[in-house]
Parts: sequence; structure tokens; C-alpha cells
Amino acid sequence: MKIQMDNRGVFGLQAYPGGAQNPNGLGLEYPAGTTVEHLFGSGIWVGGLLDTTASGSGTRIRVVSTGYQGWEGPLFEFYPGSSPADTIWKTFGIGDPEPPGWSAYWGSLLPFRPLSDNDNHCLYSDNNVVVSGAVPMRLKVAQSSFSWNHPYADGILIVEYRIVNAGPWTIDSAYIGLFSEIDVGEIGESLYFMDDYSGYYPSLRTGFVASPLSFGSTPVGIRLLEAPRPWDSLRITFQWYPGIQSPFPDSVRYSLLSSGAIRPDEYPALSDTRFLLGCGPFQIRPSGDPNPDTLKFAVAFIAAENLVELRDAGVRALDIYQNGIPIAGIKSSRHSNEQGGLQ
Repeated sequence: MKIQMDNRGVFGLQAYPGGAQNPNGLGLEYPAGTTVEHLFGSGIWVGGLLDTTASGSGTRIRVVSTGYQGWEGPLFEFYPGSSPADTIWKTFGIGDPEPPGWSAYWGSLLPFRPLSDNDNHCLYSDNNVVVSGAVPMRLKVAQSSFSWNHPYADGILIVEYRIVNAGPWTIDSAYIGLFSEIDVGEIGESLYFMDDYSGYYPSLRTGFVASPLSFGSTPVGIRLLEAPRPWDSLRITFQWYPGIQSPFPDSVRYSLLSSGAIRPDEYPALSDTRFLLGCGPFQIRPSGDPNPDTLKFAVAFIAAENLVELRDAGVRALDIYQNGIPIAGIKSSRHSNEQGGLQ
């Protein structure tokens, strides 16, 4: 699998400068090297109830910061800083040495520990750039992605987020999710993106998009891997939107993200579809609090030849996240927290 990303936390075609004007027209390829497209744009959403007054004694409002939005509202609200270090930090292989300046840049937020054959890390915030119509929550997000040159990890990219509240006040009833505008199809076919449908596998916590009409197309999905609290204590949301619809404004986005609604599969209807997959609620205490929060959230982009194999990729993604890649019949060692997962 080949996927495009940038240091705003955007995945897919929209990660290119100029977005869909990219000459090869591909944001996610599976199998890599084919002309089958999968992803126009995807990015993290974080919503919550926040007092935006200077005194902290005002009314809390529903606010959502979006890494990728879609057709309505600002496309992006997260941006990196302006220093040369605000780029994508890369390592290739578990034995790679620590890049110069790592500790000074990342501090305790992201200790150096290469985990895969291709690690990518970036840091962005929703208040680095003034975005018209957006209310920044003063969130700082460290994003890490991992992929392996191993058959067991075929079609799998794991993405891990660490979310910090850099503002003065606690964010209550917070929800985290990914909004994904997925276009599955052979790019040589006219309007291939209109022939897709969204679906959800509850047992895998996986949203996916597939096309029954585009010749040679392969499905793609997103699996929830880890949240800051156990899954049985959370509300999981899967919402999809046909046509060019996108949720707007923040009050509507928050209502959808926090709804706990699981929409039935879109099939047999077909559309230019997109979906929102998220969970919560959480509390995000600020960095100045005696007990500040760093929320850890992880997902996997998964792709396969068909839906049966996509389910298998979802199972393997969680196994890799919790246990590592099988090597000579055993799993490579990984440190884990109480829910398991890369650290």
C-alpha cells in the first residue's frame, strides 16, 4: 500500500500541494503501482465542550478542530509551526540512530524509539494558523505512522496520535475521530467515485468503502485500534454522507461526532461517499493542570483485494499494533500499555 501524507496530518490526494491536481491522481494505492485510487482526503477530528473566555467563567460551547473537513467549511484547521524542524521526522528500521535535534524538539511528548521499517512523525496545532470561521481549541497533536516491509503487514498503515491541551481550560466531553473522503475506483473510468458505498464491521470497529462496479477496484477501510479508555466504556460513532455533503458548522460536527450512532451500510445505494468514525467521551485537562492529559488514539488504514481479505487485514492490524510483526515464528517484542499498543 502506498499512501500520501503531509505534516498537517492530512492523508490522501489532499496531502499534495494543490490536492487533486496531483498529476497521477492517486492518494492511496493498493496494490502499489496500480491506477486504482482510494483516498481523496482524511484527517483527525477532535471535538469537545470548551469555555473560550479569558476568565474561564463563561458558557462552554461545542467546538471541533478538523484535520480534514471536505466540501464545506475550512478544509484544514491543523498546521505545523514555522521553524525548519516542523517537518516530517523519518526513520527507516528499528536500528536507525536518533536524528539530530530529536530530544530538543519532541521532549517528553515523543521519546525516540523507531518501531517499523518506515516511521513518520509530525507535530501540528489548531492555533498555528488563523483559519476563518474556526475556533481553535489550542490542541497540540503529535502524529506517528508505521509501516513494515513484511507480508504480514501488507495493506496496513498504523497511525498513532498523542493529543495535548495547550490552552488554559479543561476540555470536557471530548470525542476523537477520523473524517475520510474515500474514492475507490480505477482512475481511467469516468466518475468512478460516484459508484462507492460505505459500510461498517462492528466487531472490528472498522469503517470501509468499496465499489461493486469499478473494474479492478479494491476496498479500503479504517480500523480503530486504541482509545484513551476501554472500548466498552465508550460511544463509538460511524456516520456516512452521500454526494457532496459534509457536516457544518462546529455545533453540527460535534453533534455527529458525539452521537454514538452507527448508520446501516449504504449499500445497495451508491454515491460519492465519505464517513466519520470516532469515539468518546474523554476529558482533556490542560498542560498547566496538576494532572494534565495526553490522550493516545490509534487507527489503521487497511486495504485488500476484497472485503473478505479486508476483514483479515483489520485483524492483522490490531495484532501488529499489540504484538508486533511475526519473526521466525514469534512476535517481535513491543512495550505496551494496559490496552496494548506501540509506544
